[in-house]
Amino acid sequence: QGHSLAVTFRGKLATLGNWEGAAVQHGVPDGVRHRLARWLGDGSRLVVVSDQGGEETLEIHTVTPPGLGKPRRLEGLDIGRAVTLSVSPKSDHVLISNHRNELLWVDLEAGVLKQVDRSPFGPIRGEAWSPDGRWAAYSYHVSANRAAIRLWNAATGKVCNATRPVLRDVGPSFDPGGKYLYFLSTRDFDPVYDNVQFELGFPRGVRPYLVTLQKDLPSPFVRTPKPLKKPDSSAKDEKKDEKKEDAALTIDLEGMPDRVTAFPVPEGRYQRVLGMPGKALFTSVPPRGSLDHSFFPGEPAQRARLEAYDLEAREAKTLLERVSDFDLSRDGTTMAVQVGRRLRVHAAGEAPDASAGTD
Repeated sequence: QGHSLAVTFRGKLATLGNWEGAAVQHGVPDGVRHRLARWLGDGSRLVVVSDQGGEETLEIHTVTPPGLGKPRRLEGLDIGRAVTLSVSPKSDHVLISNHRNELLWVDLEAGVLKQVDRSPFGPIRGEAWSPDGRWAAYSYHVSANRAAIRLWNAATGKVCNATRPVLRDVGPSFDPGGKYLYFLSTRDFDPVYDNVQFELGFPRGVRPYLVTLQKDLPSPFVRTPKPLKKPDSSAKDEKKDEKKEDAALTIDLEGMPDRVTAFPVPEGRYQRVLGMPGKALFTSVPPRGSLDHSFFPGEPAQRARLEAYDLEAREAKTLLERVSDFDLSRDGTTMAVQVGRRLRVHAAGEAPDASAGTD
Protein backbone atom coordinates (compact mmCIF):
# COMPACT_ATOMS: atom_id res chain seq x y z
CA GLN A 1 0.00 0.00 0.00
CA GLY A 2 3.01 2.25 -0.16
CA HIS A 3 3.34 3.11 3.56
CA SER A 4 6.48 1.08 4.35
CA LEU A 5 9.81 0.17 2.79
CA ALA A 6 11.84 -3.02 2.93
CA VAL A 7 15.56 -2.32 2.61
CA THR A 8 18.84 -4.19 2.78
CA PHE A 9 22.02 -2.40 3.88
CA ARG A 10 25.39 -4.09 4.29
CA GLY A 11 23.64 -7.46 4.19
CA LYS A 12 21.15 -6.57 6.94
CA LEU A 13 17.37 -6.68 6.46
CA ALA A 14 15.08 -3.97 7.83
CA THR A 15 11.66 -2.42 7.39
CA LEU A 16 10.63 1.16 8.14
CA GLY A 17 7.54 3.30 7.87
CA ASN A 18 7.78 6.05 5.32
CA TRP A 19 6.37 8.76 7.58
CA GLU A 20 6.38 7.39 11.14
CA GLY A 21 7.96 4.70 13.29
CA ALA A 22 11.49 3.43 13.69
CA ALA A 23 13.44 1.09 11.44
CA VAL A 24 13.18 -2.54 12.58
CA GLN A 25 15.87 -5.10 11.75
CA HIS A 26 14.83 -8.67 10.90
CA GLY A 27 16.64 -11.98 10.67
CA VAL A 28 20.08 -12.81 12.05
CA PRO A 29 21.64 -9.49 13.18
CA ASP A 30 25.21 -10.22 12.06
CA GLY A 31 27.21 -12.72 10.03
CA VAL A 32 24.50 -13.31 7.40
CA ARG A 33 23.97 -11.48 4.13
CA HIS A 34 20.39 -10.75 3.05
CA ARG A 35 19.58 -9.68 -0.52
CA LEU A 36 16.62 -8.95 -2.78
CA ALA A 37 14.00 -8.31 -0.09
CA ARG A 38 10.44 -8.18 -1.47
CA TRP A 39 7.04 -7.74 0.17
CA LEU A 40 4.53 -10.54 -0.21
CA GLY A 41 0.95 -9.75 -1.11
CA ASP A 42 -0.45 -9.59 2.43
CA GLY A 43 1.90 -6.74 3.39
CA SER A 44 2.95 -8.47 6.59
CA ARG A 45 5.65 -10.83 5.26
CA LEU A 46 8.89 -10.52 3.31
CA VAL A 47 10.70 -12.97 1.08
CA VAL A 48 14.47 -12.52 0.96
CA VAL A 49 17.59 -14.37 -0.18
CA SER A 50 19.83 -15.35 2.74
CA ASP A 51 23.26 -17.02 2.75
CA GLN A 52 22.92 -18.40 6.28
CA GLY A 53 24.53 -21.84 6.37
CA GLY A 54 26.81 -21.19 3.41
CA GLU A 55 24.34 -21.45 0.49
CA GLU A 56 21.79 -18.93 -0.67
CA THR A 57 18.27 -19.87 0.39
CA LEU A 58 14.87 -18.19 0.30
CA GLU A 59 13.54 -17.05 3.67
CA ILE A 60 10.08 -15.78 4.61
CA HIS A 61 9.97 -13.27 7.46
CA THR A 62 6.84 -12.13 9.27
CA VAL A 63 7.36 -8.44 9.99
CA THR A 64 3.91 -7.43 11.28
CA PRO A 65 3.90 -7.61 14.24
CA PRO A 66 7.71 -7.45 14.39
CA GLY A 67 9.58 -10.41 15.81
CA LEU A 68 6.68 -12.84 15.46
CA GLY A 69 8.29 -16.26 15.21
CA LYS A 70 11.40 -17.41 13.39
CA PRO A 71 11.80 -16.98 9.64
CA ARG A 72 10.78 -19.92 7.50
CA ARG A 73 13.64 -21.23 5.38
CA LEU A 74 12.93 -23.06 2.11
CA GLU A 75 15.73 -25.59 2.38
CA GLY A 76 16.63 -27.88 -0.51
CA LEU A 77 15.69 -25.54 -3.36
CA ASP A 78 18.56 -25.10 -5.83
CA ILE A 79 18.05 -21.44 -6.74
CA GLY A 80 21.71 -20.87 -7.64
CA ARG A 81 23.08 -17.36 -7.29
CA ALA A 82 19.94 -15.21 -7.47
CA VAL A 83 20.25 -12.07 -9.61
CA THR A 84 16.66 -10.75 -9.57
CA LEU A 85 13.51 -11.71 -7.68
CA SER A 86 9.89 -10.66 -8.20
CA VAL A 87 6.69 -11.57 -6.35
CA SER A 88 3.32 -12.40 -7.88
CA PRO A 89 0.67 -9.80 -6.98
CA LYS A 90 -1.97 -12.48 -6.41
CA SER A 91 -0.22 -15.44 -4.73
CA ASP A 92 2.85 -16.57 -2.81
CA HIS A 93 4.76 -17.31 -6.01
CA VAL A 94 8.07 -15.75 -7.02
CA LEU A 95 10.24 -15.66 -10.12
CA ILE A 96 14.02 -15.78 -9.78
CA SER A 97 16.70 -15.27 -12.41
CA ASN A 98 20.13 -16.63 -11.54
CA HIS A 99 23.75 -16.88 -12.67
CA ARG A 100 22.98 -19.98 -14.80
CA ASN A 101 20.82 -17.90 -17.18
CA GLU A 102 17.72 -19.60 -15.76
CA LEU A 103 14.30 -18.24 -14.88
CA LEU A 104 12.85 -20.19 -11.94
CA TRP A 105 9.33 -20.28 -10.51
CA VAL A 106 8.93 -21.02 -6.81
CA ASP A 107 5.73 -21.77 -4.88
CA LEU A 108 6.62 -20.43 -1.43
CA GLU A 109 3.76 -22.16 0.34
CA ALA A 110 4.46 -25.62 -1.07
CA GLY A 111 8.24 -25.17 -1.30
CA VAL A 112 8.24 -26.29 -4.95
CA LEU A 113 10.61 -25.06 -7.68
CA LYS A 114 10.51 -25.48 -11.44
CA GLN A 115 12.46 -24.02 -14.35
CA VAL A 116 10.48 -21.68 -16.60
CA ASP A 117 13.17 -20.95 -19.18
CA ARG A 118 16.91 -20.95 -19.77
CA SER A 119 19.02 -19.11 -22.34
CA PRO A 120 22.27 -20.57 -23.67
CA PHE A 121 23.44 -17.09 -24.69
CA GLY A 122 23.00 -14.69 -21.79
CA PRO A 123 21.32 -13.83 -18.48
CA ILE A 124 17.57 -13.52 -18.02
CA ARG A 125 16.77 -10.30 -16.21
CA GLY A 126 13.95 -7.88 -15.65
CA GLU A 127 11.04 -10.26 -15.11
CA ALA A 128 7.65 -8.69 -14.36
CA TRP A 129 4.29 -10.18 -13.33
CA SER A 130 1.03 -9.15 -14.96
CA PRO A 131 -1.55 -7.43 -12.69
CA ASP A 132 -3.60 -10.65 -12.41
CA GLY A 133 -0.58 -12.86 -11.70
CA ARG A 134 -1.35 -15.16 -14.65
CA TRP A 135 1.46 -13.97 -16.94
CA ALA A 136 5.07 -12.95 -16.62
CA ALA A 137 7.32 -11.04 -19.03
CA TYR A 138 11.11 -11.19 -19.10
CA SER A 139 14.10 -10.38 -21.30
CA TYR A 140 15.53 -13.48 -23.01
CA HIS A 141 18.75 -13.68 -25.04
CA VAL A 142 17.86 -15.32 -28.38
CA SER A 143 21.49 -14.94 -29.49
CA ALA A 144 24.71 -13.51 -28.12
CA ASN A 145 23.78 -9.99 -29.25
CA ARG A 146 19.98 -10.00 -29.34
CA ALA A 147 17.42 -10.20 -26.54
CA ALA A 148 13.63 -10.40 -26.92
CA ILE A 149 10.78 -9.87 -24.48
CA ARG A 150 9.12 -13.21 -23.75
CA LEU A 151 5.78 -14.01 -22.17
CA TRP A 152 5.14 -16.99 -19.88
CA ASN A 153 1.66 -18.27 -19.11
CA ALA A 154 1.67 -19.43 -15.48
CA ALA A 155 -1.33 -21.71 -15.98
CA THR A 156 -0.16 -23.58 -19.07
CA GLY A 157 3.60 -23.10 -18.82
CA LYS A 158 3.79 -22.01 -22.47
CA VAL A 159 6.38 -19.44 -23.56
CA CYS A 160 6.28 -17.15 -26.61
CA ASN A 161 8.13 -14.10 -27.93
CA ALA A 162 6.29 -10.83 -27.48
CA THR A 163 8.81 -8.79 -29.50
CA ARG A 164 11.03 -9.23 -32.54
CA PRO A 165 14.33 -7.64 -31.41
CA VAL A 166 16.71 -5.63 -33.53
CA LEU A 167 19.35 -5.76 -30.79
CA ARG A 168 18.26 -5.84 -27.13
CA ASP A 169 14.75 -5.57 -25.70
CA VAL A 170 14.99 -5.35 -21.90
CA GLY A 171 13.23 -4.26 -18.71
CA PRO A 172 9.56 -5.23 -19.27
CA SER A 173 6.82 -3.73 -17.12
CA PHE A 174 3.04 -4.20 -17.30
CA ASP A 175 0.52 -1.39 -17.38
CA PRO A 176 -1.61 -1.82 -14.20
CA GLY A 177 -4.74 -1.52 -16.33
CA GLY A 178 -3.76 -4.54 -18.43
CA LYS A 179 -3.56 -2.67 -21.73
CA TYR A 180 0.15 -2.39 -22.48
CA LEU A 181 3.50 -4.04 -21.91
CA TYR A 182 6.35 -1.52 -21.63
CA PHE A 183 10.03 -2.20 -22.30
CA LEU A 184 13.28 -0.56 -23.42
CA SER A 185 14.73 -1.37 -26.82
CA THR A 186 17.88 -0.63 -28.80
CA ARG A 187 16.33 0.11 -32.21
CA ASP A 188 17.34 3.69 -33.09
CA PHE A 189 20.43 4.16 -35.23
CA ASP A 190 21.28 7.84 -35.63
CA PRO A 191 25.11 7.93 -35.98
CA VAL A 192 27.04 10.75 -34.32
CA TYR A 193 30.39 11.99 -35.62
CA ASP A 194 33.39 11.89 -33.31
CA ASN A 195 34.92 15.38 -33.19
CA VAL A 196 38.49 14.06 -32.85
CA GLN A 197 38.87 11.11 -35.23
CA PHE A 198 35.68 11.76 -37.25
CA GLU A 199 34.37 8.25 -36.68
CA LEU A 200 30.70 7.39 -36.34
CA GLY A 201 29.19 6.04 -33.14
CA PHE A 202 25.84 5.43 -31.44
CA PRO A 203 26.03 6.97 -27.95
CA ARG A 204 22.25 6.79 -27.40
CA GLY A 205 20.19 4.34 -29.49
CA VAL A 206 17.50 3.40 -26.91
CA ARG A 207 13.89 4.43 -26.42
CA PRO A 208 10.97 3.18 -24.30
CA TYR A 209 8.44 1.12 -26.27
CA LEU A 210 5.08 -0.48 -25.66
CA VAL A 211 3.12 -3.31 -27.20
CA THR A 212 -0.67 -3.44 -26.95
CA LEU A 213 -1.84 -6.61 -25.24
CA GLN A 214 -5.13 -6.77 -27.14
CA LYS A 215 -5.16 -6.72 -30.94
CA ASP A 216 -8.15 -4.35 -31.19
CA LEU A 217 -6.61 -1.80 -28.81
CA PRO A 218 -5.41 1.36 -30.60
CA SER A 219 -2.04 2.96 -29.94
CA PRO A 220 -2.25 5.50 -27.09
CA PHE A 221 -0.05 7.86 -29.10
CA VAL A 222 -2.59 8.34 -31.91
CA ARG A 223 -5.38 10.81 -31.28
CA THR A 224 -8.86 9.46 -31.93
CA PRO A 225 -12.21 11.33 -32.03
CA LYS A 226 -14.06 11.07 -28.72
CA PRO A 227 -17.77 11.73 -28.12
CA LEU A 228 -18.95 13.93 -25.29
CA LYS A 229 -19.68 11.87 -22.18
CA LYS A 230 -23.22 11.80 -20.86
CA PRO A 231 -23.71 13.18 -17.33
CA ASP A 232 -24.45 9.73 -15.87
CA SER A 233 -21.66 7.87 -17.69
CA SER A 234 -19.03 8.28 -14.96
CA ALA A 235 -20.74 5.89 -12.54
CA LYS A 236 -21.12 3.28 -15.26
CA ASP A 237 -17.47 3.64 -16.26
CA GLU A 238 -16.40 3.13 -12.63
CA LYS A 239 -18.40 -0.09 -12.41
CA LYS A 240 -16.86 -1.32 -15.66
CA ASP A 241 -13.38 -0.58 -14.32
CA GLU A 242 -14.12 -2.49 -11.11
CA LYS A 243 -15.24 -5.53 -13.07
CA LYS A 244 -12.22 -5.30 -15.36
CA GLU A 245 -9.85 -5.35 -12.36
CA ASP A 246 -11.32 -8.65 -11.18
CA ALA A 247 -11.33 -10.24 -14.64
CA ALA A 248 -8.42 -12.22 -16.04
CA LEU A 249 -6.04 -10.33 -18.30
CA THR A 250 -6.54 -11.09 -21.98
CA ILE A 251 -3.42 -11.18 -24.15
CA ASP A 252 -3.70 -11.69 -27.91
CA LEU A 253 -0.45 -13.44 -28.79
CA GLU A 254 -1.00 -13.58 -32.53
CA GLY A 255 0.73 -10.69 -34.31
CA MET A 256 2.04 -9.27 -31.05
CA PRO A 257 5.53 -8.30 -32.35
CA ASP A 258 3.84 -6.22 -35.08
CA ARG A 259 2.03 -4.11 -32.47
CA VAL A 260 5.23 -2.67 -30.96
CA THR A 261 5.18 1.16 -30.85
CA ALA A 262 7.86 3.62 -29.71
CA PHE A 263 7.15 6.36 -27.20
CA PRO A 264 7.29 9.78 -28.90
CA VAL A 265 10.41 10.81 -26.94
CA PRO A 266 13.99 11.33 -28.15
CA GLU A 267 16.39 8.42 -28.28
CA GLY A 268 18.76 8.29 -25.35
CA ARG A 269 20.40 6.07 -22.75
CA TYR A 270 17.34 4.92 -20.84
CA GLN A 271 17.76 2.87 -17.68
CA ARG A 272 14.28 1.52 -16.88
CA VAL A 273 10.57 2.03 -17.52
CA LEU A 274 7.72 1.27 -15.09
CA GLY A 275 3.97 1.48 -15.58
CA MET A 276 1.51 3.18 -13.20
CA PRO A 277 -2.16 4.12 -13.67
CA GLY A 278 -2.37 6.47 -16.66
CA LYS A 279 1.38 7.06 -16.91
CA ALA A 280 4.71 5.46 -17.70
CA LEU A 281 7.81 6.49 -15.73
CA PHE A 282 11.33 6.20 -17.11
CA THR A 283 14.87 7.36 -16.34
CA SER A 284 17.60 8.32 -18.79
CA VAL A 285 21.23 9.37 -18.44
CA PRO A 286 23.37 11.54 -20.76
CA PRO A 287 26.48 10.11 -22.46
CA ARG A 288 29.58 10.64 -20.34
CA GLY A 289 33.34 10.42 -20.68
CA SER A 290 35.46 7.66 -19.15
CA LEU A 291 38.23 9.69 -17.46
CA ASP A 292 36.35 9.92 -14.16
CA HIS A 293 35.13 6.31 -14.30
CA SER A 294 36.13 4.16 -11.32
CA PHE A 295 35.96 0.37 -11.04
CA PHE A 296 35.78 0.62 -7.25
CA PRO A 297 32.30 0.76 -5.69
CA GLY A 298 31.27 4.10 -4.30
CA GLU A 299 28.22 6.25 -3.96
CA PRO A 300 25.68 5.58 -6.76
CA ALA A 301 25.89 8.10 -9.56
CA GLN A 302 23.32 10.91 -9.57
CA ARG A 303 23.03 11.49 -13.29
CA ALA A 304 19.59 10.24 -14.33
CA ARG A 305 16.56 12.30 -15.27
CA LEU A 306 13.20 10.92 -14.11
CA GLU A 307 10.31 11.58 -16.51
CA ALA A 308 6.62 10.73 -16.57
CA TYR A 309 4.71 10.23 -19.82
CA ASP A 310 1.00 10.98 -19.43
CA LEU A 311 -0.92 8.63 -21.76
CA GLU A 312 -4.06 10.79 -21.66
CA ALA A 313 -2.36 14.14 -22.30
CA ARG A 314 0.25 12.51 -24.59
CA GLU A 315 3.15 14.47 -23.16
CA ALA A 316 6.32 13.79 -21.19
CA LYS A 317 7.17 15.81 -18.09
CA THR A 318 10.44 15.88 -16.16
CA LEU A 319 9.86 15.11 -12.47
CA LEU A 320 13.40 15.09 -11.08
CA GLU A 321 16.96 15.68 -12.20
CA ARG A 322 20.13 14.00 -10.94
CA VAL A 323 18.63 10.82 -9.45
CA SER A 324 20.19 7.36 -9.14
CA ASP A 325 17.17 5.03 -9.34
CA PHE A 326 13.46 4.74 -8.51
CA ASP A 327 10.78 2.18 -7.79
CA LEU A 328 7.00 2.00 -7.35
CA SER A 329 4.81 0.48 -4.67
CA ARG A 330 2.70 -2.53 -5.65
CA ASP A 331 -0.45 -0.40 -6.08
CA GLY A 332 1.40 2.23 -8.14
CA THR A 333 0.50 5.15 -5.86
CA THR A 334 3.81 5.70 -4.03
CA MET A 335 7.29 6.19 -5.46
CA ALA A 336 10.70 5.77 -3.84
CA VAL A 337 13.53 7.72 -5.43
CA GLN A 338 17.20 7.03 -4.70
CA VAL A 339 19.64 9.94 -4.89
CA GLY A 340 23.13 8.69 -4.10
CA ARG A 341 22.80 6.98 -0.73
CA ARG A 342 19.58 8.76 0.16
CA LEU A 343 15.96 7.73 -0.35
CA ARG A 344 12.91 9.92 -0.74
CA VAL A 345 9.29 8.75 -0.84
CA HIS A 346 6.38 10.69 -2.29
CA ALA A 347 3.32 10.36 -4.52
CA ALA A 348 4.02 8.43 -7.71
CA GLY A 349 4.22 10.29 -11.00
CA GLU A 350 4.49 13.71 -9.40
CA ALA A 351 7.35 16.05 -8.64
CA PRO A 352 8.09 16.20 -4.88
CA ASP A 353 6.81 19.15 -2.91
CA ALA A 354 9.82 21.13 -1.72
CA SER A 355 7.85 22.35 1.32
CA ALA A 356 7.00 18.79 2.44
CA GLY A 357 10.36 18.18 4.13
CA THR A 358 13.35 16.06 3.24
CA ASP A 359 14.21 12.36 3.02
